Amino acid sequence: MIGTEEYDWNGFASEMCVWHLMRLNEIDTVNDKELAHNPEWDYDASKITAPVLVFGGDNDWVATKEQFKSIYNDISGDKCMALRKNTEHNQMLYSGDGYVTDWFMYWLKGDKEAAKAFFGDNAEIMNNSYWQDINKSF
Repeated sequence: MIGTEEYDWNGFASEMCVWHLMRLNEIDTVNDKELAHNPEWDYDASKITAPVLVFGGDNDWVATKEQFKSIYNDISGDKCMALRKNTEHNQMLYSGDGYVTDWFMYWLKGDKEAAKAFFGDNAEIMNNSYWQDINKSF
């Protein structure tokens, strides 16, 4: 463990980590909630102010298509959502097809070439047959 907590000196952070791991071990299902709610990692997507790229697999076992859409709908700023066809949650790390890089290159560096992946009527992601349920708002 990395010691970054105020209470590292007395083991409190380690105790809380073990408590959360024990709690995760007891969870058998996600009970119609996103997995993040079960270990008490609740969040409110409506408070997000930075541009957001929501990616998932259409066979995702962490969040359903409806849950991805709910998160997307809660975000009020610039956003894009796409689900990769025939892809599970753990495969998404390897399935970004350069879109994650393009996203950051545009939003962090203003790269106009990278913007073509998402912007305009002929955005590359809109014509990529590996992706579905594509929504964007910017």
